[in-house]
Amino acid sequence: MQDSKIRMMLLTVAVILAICLTAGCGREHADLEKACVGIIETNGYKKKSSLLIYDDNLTRLTDVPVKYASVGSIFYNPFVDQQELYVIPQGSADKKDEKKVLQINLTDFKKKTYDIDQPAMNDICSDEAYIYTCNTLNGDSYINKCRKENQSVKMQSVAQMYISKIVCADGKIYAFGTKKVEHAFRSYLLIFDEELQLTDQIDISECGSSHYKAIVRDGNLFFSNNIDSNEESGNTVSIFSMKDKTIDTITLNQNSPWDLALFQDYLVVSHYTPGSQGNGCISLYNLNTHEVSGYPLDHAAEQMAIKENNIYILAEKCLYQYKITKTGIELTKEIQIDLLRDGDYCSGIFAY
Repeated sequence: MQDSKIRMMLLTVAVILAICLTAGCGREHADLEKACVGIIETNGYKKKSSLLIYDDNLTRLTDVPVKYASVGSIFYNPFVDQQELYVIPQGSADKKDEKKVLQINLTDFKKKTYDIDQPAMNDICSDEAYIYTCNTLNGDSYINKCRKENQSVKMQSVAQMYISKIVCADGKIYAFGTKKVEHAFRSYLLIFDEELQLTDQIDISECGSSHYKAIVRDGNLFFSNNIDSNEESGNTVSIFSMKDKTIDTITLNQNSPWDLALFQDYLVVSHYTPGSQGNGCISLYNLNTHEVSGYPLDHAAEQMAIKENNIYILAEKCLYQYKITKTGIELTKEIQIDLLRDGDYCSGIFAY
């Protein structure tokens, strides 16, 4: 009789395990063939964050637990390279002392951390061998370089300058900095070599300031000027030639250029004032003909990501899908993001 009970218990356990393996215990191992876009849901004080994964119909496929607080920020786009997501979990909002980078594989959701030993890190980028971050402490900024292979870290300080954005390309690091000179603020593009030695410091104050968004394509560095040189709302995007070190300017019809993306021969620009509740706009700039078209939105545009011919826009707790057509853009879908926990917020969007 006792043997029968034991056999029955073992059979029950086996059945439960089989169900878990085939259907998945939780939703972390959902079929991701249709995965299109991800949202980072996070909390400023609780170590409970998540990746919310959607298909191109904005149906949620899965949610992935991330046991950190303050993961990502609307100011800094999540960085994805070779299906690896790199984000900074800053830790509790009142301390920002986590001092690490989190890497998440977007196919199996395996996680890996890299210890940088710098508090309040903000932006991040990566190449094949290294991860780069930046942070500012007591008025000085730091560019941090972590070797993926052995997690050795090298650091370079920048005295009395706030670094707001970093981009890595062809073994160099491009950093956007702001410094107070006499009674005014000046903006700079700093270029570091592979050894983190400063090779160039280019004054870009005439372009504007508030540089949080930048992308690279074909040897050109595009960056938006959310604030102009007069400290008013800007309306330009600058193009820096990495080879010639010259700067060209794109003038848009709308103010407050913010996020940047590239689609075929178009530069896609979202317009948004950080912290504003006002409606945004999308500009499409033809890189060949230099023509620009603007499309007002009925909502804000905190961050955007592009997948195929769709623009996905994150605005607080809403996700919008716009199709890029021959005549412009067309709203095709919108959803209210169903957050998993009270007190959480959305801090970033990324495309698969």
